[in-house]
Amino acid sequence: MLLEVDNLRTHFFTYAGIVKAVDGISFDVEEGETVAIVGESGCGKSMTALSVLRLVPDPPGRIVEGSIRFRGRELLDLDEDAMRNVRGGELAMVFQEPMTSLNPVLSIGTQLTECLRAHLRVGPADARARAVDLLTMVGITDPQRRLAQFPHHFSGGMRQRMMIAMALSCGPKLIIADEPTTALDVTIQAQILELMRSLTKRLGVALVIITHNLGVVARYADRVNVMYAGKIVERGRARQVYHQPAHPYTLALLQSMPRLDRPRQERLEPIEGQPPDLALLDDGCAFRPRCRFAFERCAREIPPLVPAPADHLAACWRNRESLGGEAAAEAAPRFTGPSSFQSGLRMRGARRLPVRGNRALAEERRRSSCLVGPRVVSPARIRLRRGSDRSAAGSRARGPCRPPLRRIAPPPPGLSCRRGARRSGRNG
Repeated sequence: MLLEVDNLRTHFFTYAGIVKAVDGISFDVEEGETVAIVGESGCGKSMTALSVLRLVPDPPGRIVEGSIRFRGRELLDLDEDAMRNVRGGELAMVFQEPMTSLNPVLSIGTQLTECLRAHLRVGPADARARAVDLLTMVGITDPQRRLAQFPHHFSGGMRQRMMIAMALSCGPKLIIADEPTTALDVTIQAQILELMRSLTKRLGVALVIITHNLGVVARYADRVNVMYAGKIVERGRARQVYHQPAHPYTLALLQSMPRLDRPRQERLEPIEGQPPDLALLDDGCAFRPRCRFAFERCAREIPPLVPAPADHLAACWRNRESLGGEAAAEAAPRFTGPSSFQSGLRMRGARRLPVRGNRALAEERRRSSCLVGPRVVSPARIRLRRGSDRSAAGSRARGPCRPPLRRIAPPPPGLSCRRGARRSGRNG
């Protein structure tokens, strides 16, 4: 076993009371495996990752109980120098916010080679060569020039690629990715996740993904840990947890997720209420105030994590049949592995825009006299009925923010942006 966490408790001692951010959780990670930790914001996911790396801010936080064994060693017994050798060398982390994770006053080359020189004891020339290889591995073009640039020269997706390069730099056995796609465009999110999966598979690195995106979990994770109020409330194989949820919180998360195979008119079912204050927890189940299956025993005792149907664990006094077998089955997404990742948007007539500088671009400019310079928005036909809404979606620099009804120059024959305009006898 690569990582074993047993009965881990991380508390924050504040003037308002003791905040039980991580309250007795246990999980493990095998070599080469991808494990997901999923839950709402404030349920203890990120604090679990910081506890494993022993980065909990002290004061006011402190690991008060538990065991963290990595490759057979107890991390809680190591002194700070020994832990620093593990952290970054054998155990790495991709932090949550790519826009603020890098030091803005240091060049990319300085930040990337610092870890190499500290852990691998290599010289400046070898560290720079390794940095170039790492940037190439994560898909950064012109890596030699990029090493001299600073974080503000890069987009969020490129910064996250650099964070992944830093995490992989010393050949770790385990990477913890804390919300690795936060603040990124949807298409960039998919690229980053695919990159992480391909690299971890190729290099044999285990991965812990912390997320609240159930679509990410369904596509990439082998096993799932569902957290709520500092505790793991359900744990098992991804397919089992999705198809047969045994805890009301897991079922509620699945029912609140948009689905491509549901009617468009069907409304999502949000989870009523808010997560509890972790400083004011009582003796009962923390999910009780928001649970439609709660009964008297839920207010008196905290349910333990016990075996549930379909060979996984759940912390609930009711079994899956009490949750409604048909409802649970309906909530579960169609799990088909990697091929289940689909787009909810279908486009007709989409085509690639010409690359700036080639002959095709000159021809496009000649035929579309209303556009000056590079094509920002390809010719499109849009219908907008009175009282209806339309959305334009896409990644940055792909044209969704360009006003489609604004005339940059006089339009060519046959193209009109007037209200009620007609073209060839049809609504335009």
